[in-house]
Amino acid sequence: MDSALLNTLDQGLILAFAVIGVLLTFRILDFPDLTVEGSFPLGAAALSTFLVANMNPWMSLIVAVLAGAVAGAVTSFLITALRINEIIAGIVVAAGMYSVNLVIMGAPNKNLLGHDTIYSVVLGSLGITEGSLSRAAVTFILLAISVVVLIWFLRTDLGLTIRAAGANQRMVRALGMNTSISLMVGMMIGNGFVAASGALLSQAQGYADVNMGVGTLVAAAAAVIIGETIFGRRSLLIWCSGAVAGALIYQGLLNVALRLGMPAFYFKGATAVLMVLALYVPTAIAQYRERNRPFREEDLDSRPMKASVQ
Repeated sequence: MDSALLNTLDQGLILAFAVIGVLLTFRILDFPDLTVEGSFPLGAAALSTFLVANMNPWMSLIVAVLAGAVAGAVTSFLITALRINEIIAGIVVAAGMYSVNLVIMGAPNKNLLGHDTIYSVVLGSLGITEGSLSRAAVTFILLAISVVVLIWFLRTDLGLTIRAAGANQRMVRALGMNTSISLMVGMMIGNGFVAASGALLSQAQGYADVNMGVGTLVAAAAAVIIGETIFGRRSLLIWCSGAVAGALIYQGLLNVALRLGMPAFYFKGATAVLMVLALYVPTAIAQYRERNRPFREEDLDSRPMKASVQ
């Protein structure tokens, strides 16, 4: 199989965890949570520190996810208890996470070569050589299980409350529900997914770095928009499937750009252009169809009536 395709599967499925986390905050909770810029490297930092200390890789991954959840809880506390603006709260926590990650790792980066990872443990037990394709298979199974559990949770009473709070907080408060708890739980889950993405990426790359989270929100949001443009939002399953597909498409486009010789420092600009196109194209298509659709008699009934002048 082509190396670019293998890399797309390997890196794209890992990115998909972060995309699902951003989908939860960006679309379901309805605000861009900038905490993910800090929770992504936090997951890598927590996992790498415990792996180097010879802790079980699965326990290390759980710790990394919990660390991301704590970061989300801190941001939600700033928003709900201290009434700090949502975007400012995310920026503050993400900035603070840089120092936290340095303290956790004790250095700007940490080497994981020679230490057991989830991939080496699972594939070693099956007698399979570790590579891009085998890692992608393991990541896909973990991702599928996580998405199924997330969809089940979002259909529970608490999950429905979280979805309702994202759609209309005033209505939820009027019904006597606590939107602060809904926001906190939603942000904890979202940032837990993002931290899992950082933890898995550090194992695939063989190192963790405090600067790993730069651009995570932009990349994940671009993948969410790409997935929505192609798949739509008809159900939770389709929404999540679109997010995963968006992550793979985004990663594939990056690999194509690399093959064409685009310098790596152009990627953020290319992602910005891609996001603008993904946001504008569906609107442009809808406007074009509206302007060019055949005239119907019922359109006369839908026009607003002008007030008569007395």
